[in-house]
Amino acid sequence: MALAATSSEPSPRWFVSRWWVLTAAIIVQNSAGLTYCFSVYSKDLERLFDLSERRVTLLGFYCSLGGYLGVVSGLCYDAIASTYPRVGPRCIFLVGAVLNFVGYYGLYLAATGVWDVGFAGLAVLLFTATNAGTWIDTAALVTCVNNFPNSRGYVVGLLKSFVGLSGAVYTVQYEAFLEPDSALFFRFAAISVSAFVGVAALLTNRVSPRASDKRNKRLRELGLVDGADIARRFTISFACVVLLSAFLCTASLLDGLDTHLKKHAKRIIAACAPLVLIPAVVTFATAEQLFVQCPADAAREEDEEESAPEPSTAQEWDPATPLLEAPSGDYDVRVGAAVLSDGTDAGAPPAEVPLRRAVLRMDFWLLFTACFLGMGAGLVYINSLGQYAPSLGASRSTKDVLVALISVGNALGRLLGGAISQISLTRLLVPRTVWLTACAIGATLLNLFLATNSSVDLLYPISIVQGLLFGAHWSLMPSITSELYGLRNFASNYCALQLAAALGSFALAQRMTAALSLDKGGEGECVGARCYSRVFLANSALCLVGVVVTAILIANTRYAYRRIAEEALRKQL
Repeated sequence: MALAATSSEPSPRWFVSRWWVLTAAIIVQNSAGLTYCFSVYSKDLERLFDLSERRVTLLGFYCSLGGYLGVVSGLCYDAIASTYPRVGPRCIFLVGAVLNFVGYYGLYLAATGVWDVGFAGLAVLLFTATNAGTWIDTAALVTCVNNFPNSRGYVVGLLKSFVGLSGAVYTVQYEAFLEPDSALFFRFAAISVSAFVGVAALLTNRVSPRASDKRNKRLRELGLVDGADIARRFTISFACVVLLSAFLCTASLLDGLDTHLKKHAKRIIAACAPLVLIPAVVTFATAEQLFVQCPADAAREEDEEESAPEPSTAQEWDPATPLLEAPSGDYDVRVGAAVLSDGTDAGAPPAEVPLRRAVLRMDFWLLFTACFLGMGAGLVYINSLGQYAPSLGASRSTKDVLVALISVGNALGRLLGGAISQISLTRLLVPRTVWLTACAIGATLLNLFLATNSSVDLLYPISIVQGLLFGAHWSLMPSITSELYGLRNFASNYCALQLAAALGSFALAQRMTAALSLDKGGEGECVGARCYSRVFLANSALCLVGVVVTAILIANTRYAYRRIAEEALRKQL
């Protein structure tokens, strides 16, 4: 009877350790930003398919749209991964791998003349290829934020910084090994990225907070907290980002300043490639087990929690309430209750807000507007640099160096935006939304300076600062989203807010710039600061509006972040 009773007991569940999941996510995020590589092969598309400059610009829009339109991937993640924490993220990864292969291999066949797709086919293939990045990014980022809820700022900053670097990584590889054959680049992207994602999918799952390995059990038995160990691991990963940025910047400088130094760029690439694997080496060296165990009773409780319907929000939101009415302070207190919780400590239950309710909230549209203005302002400079720099007298090699500096600044901005906001929140009790205001103020001043700048030399520091401000938004937005609306629906809410970048790219970086710039392309080259002064003055005015919007957002979410600050202070005492 005892044997029968024992055999009838449910067996414990096993998960891949969250550190191995983070390691796999770092590696795959280093290939998730191919949207930023369009400028690498845009000229070849124009030559191979006999396209006008207007059509190439339109293809660039479809490329950006695919890279930012991630609502479908977010909704699918929330629907699948929440119910199947081990299989769900892997399915999202595999969809991304398939879309990446179909898109880029289709471009390879079209570029080699095997497949005649026409302009519409090119647009569809580019959209498909770049949209794969949203599935990859959603699976990696959302899974790791769920696995590290108390370190979400560090996780978001780390993973987003590798996305920012991925465009530079593949650009330098193209320039060193594949140039000028874009068809080979398409085939390389199709095979390598899909292979990386396929392997990473095997190591990805959402880890139960109750799951632990022998090492963590031993720490708890000794009464030790592994916070210092977590901080040390993140510090090592941050150092990898900084070193990889330095290598890529040096390679771009060598290639941009002297075409005879390409062989040195190849050596630098060979030297920096292992840096991406350092987090895996650290995870292995610290004897972190590949699999961790979750007790059967805890797993059963979590299944019941996941399958339970969403809690009623009648008290939080009355359908009769006018659209976009600011939430009550009492609601915001409850929103912040679980921000620093990992699911194991007692306290008020988290407020989980699905997308259909989030879009009825004022703070959602304030955050959306802040991202639209902040990201759009950055894209105005980034997308216009190819024409703006030559109008001031910059050479082709100088322009390439400036693009590389923007990429490095973008990556560092993502890293610092996540890390600094996390430190200021947990140690200095400063709301994360304050840093959105700081970025808006910085962008306002920077664009005012650009409106009167006529020096090419000053574009070097300007490009780095612009990259920092633009990249910081990509770390702040996901972290704030998870804090205000919870983790259950984080994927769909985060991907919906990404549309702000797509809208900013179209409305500001394309329409506004084309309307206000004096450089009309076909009417002769425009020379001097006056060519883009009206563009940057308008951009500065919009950034000033962003300052006001983010200030309102700070006031609107003050109760939520007051609760977060109280939780952080209580843990320090």
